[in-house]
Amino acid sequence: MKFLLRILKLGVFFVIASLMASQALSQQQMAKLSAAESADNTEISNAASSDPKILELMESVMYRYQGKTQVSRQKLTTCAYKIKNGSIKCDSTPRSKTLQGVTKRYGEKLRDVKSFTLIVAPVSDNGIGILQYDYDESGKDTDQWLYLPEVGSVKRVASSEDAPKSGALFGSEFSLEDLELPKLERFKWQQLNEPVEGSNSVVVIEQTPLAAHAKRTNYSIRKHWIDKDRNLVLKTQYFAWNGDLIKESFSTNIEKIAGIWTPQKMIMRNLQSQRISILVLDQVKYNLPVADAMLEIRMLNDAVFQSSMLNSFENWSDS
Repeated sequence: MKFLLRILKLGVFFVIASLMASQALSQQQMAKLSAAESADNTEISNAASSDPKILELMESVMYRYQGKTQVSRQKLTTCAYKIKNGSIKCDSTPRSKTLQGVTKRYGEKLRDVKSFTLIVAPVSDNGIGILQYDYDESGKDTDQWLYLPEVGSVKRVASSEDAPKSGALFGSEFSLEDLELPKLERFKWQQLNEPVEGSNSVVVIEQTPLAAHAKRTNYSIRKHWIDKDRNLVLKTQYFAWNGDLIKESFSTNIEKIAGIWTPQKMIMRNLQSQRISILVLDQVKYNLPVADAMLEIRMLNDAVFQSSMLNSFENWSDS
């Protein structure tokens, strides 16, 4: 109980009741899964029905070149919101955190990705971190580890065969599942005939889980607004298993930095909790030297080692 109370105090996870609810399969989800599992060849037929051109597009989006390494400083702000005069406004005191991030890509095609993100301010949250490994290998799930200094231990976060992953990034509206790089082969992808005003290069792609993977995701459908010219996701809508639209994300302030299209603001709006999180990229550098040791679990729970590694980037913003 003390362990759970400490987590709640830090605001890294949702309220325990909501965590338990998110792990339990809803009646609507169970009904859909039962219907899907009644056909032995559902996954094969769904995979075959994905247009090869759409698969090629999504591959280009997910694996677009973003440098071999990325070092960044970000600001994450979350608040309850209200809509006033057609605009979204914070309806409570915003809670802001300053983050330090390091990412490194591996392999011939740079498709294996390791990332480390640490809260450096405010002092009350300093040292809380997350380490994530995304793998190109089919069937190999994303690994995530969280560290809470007050608890003093690293917690591995994983989904099970029968329930999706739960929890949020540092108490924000970005869920841990949202951070993962999806496996193309686990979903059906199709283009929707939804009009997009003001651009001929933007298409809407619907992502639905195949039967074998459905129990391991919180979303029945995701709709992505894709900029084909820049291989960027501009907007995503997230639907619950009962069909309700529950979240929307947006990538804005897109600029070319070191030749790489870079969204400098990401917004996640939760229509259920009426909360919004905004992640602003204050500084970013691509292709700086990053030691492999910076992407190991030791970076989470060894404060001295962590400090020595991060000190190597003390003047990185001026380089």
